Amino acid sequence: MQQGLVALGLQENTHWPTRFRLAWLLEQADLFLFYFSPHRHLENRWASPAGRWPEHRPFITLFFNFGFGLLVLEQMRQQQLHPSLVYAPPPQERPQGMSRSRFAYMRLRQRAMEKACEGRAIPTGGAWQKIQRALEEKRSIVVVADAPSRPGNRTIPVTLFGQEGRWRKGVIDLVSQAGLPAVVFRVRVNWETGQRQLVISPPLNASSETTLIDDLLQVFHRGMEEHPETWLYWTALEVFLPNLQHTHEKEDSSTMQDQPGSMEP
Repeated sequence: MQQGLVALGLQENTHWPTRFRLAWLLEQADLFLFYFSPHRHLENRWASPAGRWPEHRPFITLFFNFGFGLLVLEQMRQQQLHPSLVYAPPPQERPQGMSRSRFAYMRLRQRAMEKACEGRAIPTGGAWQKIQRALEEKRSIVVVADAPSRPGNRTIPVTLFGQEGRWRKGVIDLVSQAGLPAVVFRVRVNWETGQRQLVISPPLNASSETTLIDDLLQVFHRGMEEHPETWLYWTALEVFLPNLQHTHEKEDSSTMQDQPGSMEP
């Protein structure tokens, strides 16, 4: 992981491997705390947010996989923002070779997302029509900005820390065509106190695809520079930077596959 950070021109830090694993463990803890005491957990562990949600309803909010997205959905639900997350659902039946515990976890996380979205999360596959209906009902659409591309996905070239990268184009098309206010959220972690803070960006400039991508890249780079250790896709770096020459030792692939922050169980 550290070698990958250095390859991207980020400063090496001996705390990153430990904090990366800690952030991943916090994701698991959040999932269970969400079921048993979401109000108390949000009140005691979160600072006042930096930034504000758009006043216009509905709106679109994107997020990068810096973790802790489930409890942000719960905050939105409690504030009557009616979130509808667009996500890739897990298979109905346990695939061959997948452990029972992993499959059970994926299903559990899916139920948690459905609960936070008031039963109105939007699975991929005919998602455009479902998104349109949700917008007509004044629901806030939540989309993962850096979900790894899959076979058949359209992608666009972007420059990530001086490297040629790829992002999925569907997210760009959604924001460009919706004509609605769009912001990006992420969660900032104070590793000394354990307190977290929701950070909401200013509205994105969607006047053109170029300005939209530039704004998204600025938000992503700012988050990466501030807390790269919480980005949950370090073990899948080649998906975003196919030309990157890897010198780092690959992490256990199950870490990426089970990534809770991706909102794609």
